[in-house]
Amino acid sequence: MRILSTGEKIKRARIYKGLTLKELGKDVISVSKLSCIENGKLIPEYCVLEFLAEELDLNLEYLKLDAKEQMKKNFEILASEKSESNYAEKAIYNYNYCIKINEVELGSKFLNLLFCYYLDNNMLDEIDNFLDDLPKTVGHLKKMDNLLLYNFDLGKYLFKMKEYKQADYLFNYVYERFDLVNEEKYKLEVLYYYCWCKFILKDIVSLEKAKLEMINLTTCVEDKIILGKVFNLLCCLYGYEDEERVKEYEIMSFEYLRDDLKEISYANLNLSLYYFSNNEPAKGKVYIERGLDEFPKDNKKLYLEYLLSVVEVLFSHKEYYKLAELVDEAIDISIELDDPCYLEKSYYYKGMICHHNDNYMQEEMYLTLSIDILKKNKWLYKLSQRYLDLSNLYYKMGNEKEVLNVLYSATKLKSRLFNSEL
Repeated sequence: MRILSTGEKIKRARIYKGLTLKELGKDVISVSKLSCIENGKLIPEYCVLEFLAEELDLNLEYLKLDAKEQMKKNFEILASEKSESNYAEKAIYNYNYCIKINEVELGSKFLNLLFCYYLDNNMLDEIDNFLDDLPKTVGHLKKMDNLLLYNFDLGKYLFKMKEYKQADYLFNYVYERFDLVNEEKYKLEVLYYYCWCKFILKDIVSLEKAKLEMINLTTCVEDKIILGKVFNLLCCLYGYEDEERVKEYEIMSFEYLRDDLKEISYANLNLSLYYFSNNEPAKGKVYIERGLDEFPKDNKKLYLEYLLSVVEVLFSHKEYYKLAELVDEAIDISIELDDPCYLEKSYYYKGMICHHNDNYMQEEMYLTLSIDILKKNKWLYKLSQRYLDLSNLYYKMGNEKEVLNVLYSATKLKSRLFNSEL
């Protein structure tokens, strides 16, 4: 998938054959003209390309294919085949080459492929690694469809990170320019995330109109995964007002998702969240069990992410059944994968379970382990939250000195974060 301009191809082939510029050009092409062609300063005429292809034993069609055309071809390959080996490396290579030759609009399309690949495979750390460089690219985007696509991708990333207010801002930006979006599947996906955010943030007024738009669009889209996810969300949106419709949407959702066990498991988790929120814990537990049974275990990182999502749902609704067992499993897998992000989260939940069981000594140990990981990796925002958890623990233990020490650390860290934001 290496990209070479027409001039670079000529130069490489000439050097490989051991020819000078004069020897290659003979009496047909001057040395100065051939030098300009090799350095990309001059576009060769068709007859010149024919002559050079023959002299260098190169395929004429290969020689005619310039860098931009190669990148378009590469984009088609990557867009159609997500299982391509070294997928991310190839997308990054093409993206960087686009920026190098100032093809920013085409570069944004490779950026979209990269975002989707990382999000699908839960490689959020990889997104963090190149996030700071994006404004340089985005600031030069002139086509609105590419700008909308970038904002939507970034919104999905923030949604995955549970930064719902920031994600909502970006989804609003895209939704307000909906008339500029042509592809129905893309519109439906935007509405899906837009409605999820509104539902989580309890923005019922904005949700009503978008909900109906989403239902209408389901008749125009054939993608089974997005349709299954949409009908699963509609179960939650209509759960409080139309029980018959919820049952219908649930059947449709699982029918569309039947070939994707990972998506089926998340659909079960969403329904458990709805039933726990609706004070029907028995039903919620049924969907928790279904999701855990069906989630494929071959990719341990994806399974670990799902485990912790289940833990979060149970913990947030004070459903402690099976919680300790799931957290212990999450800790074991996190250690096996050597993943500090998930290990920190697992230690935190283990500490909270100890807190629920009034086992304060064990809670202190797990919170300290969590804080150590956050310090080592300089994840400061989450660190300030953990300091507050630890100060609450010391307050319950009656240790006033440690309460003051930890609160001082938390205050100092909050001040540092505030100043860095300024």
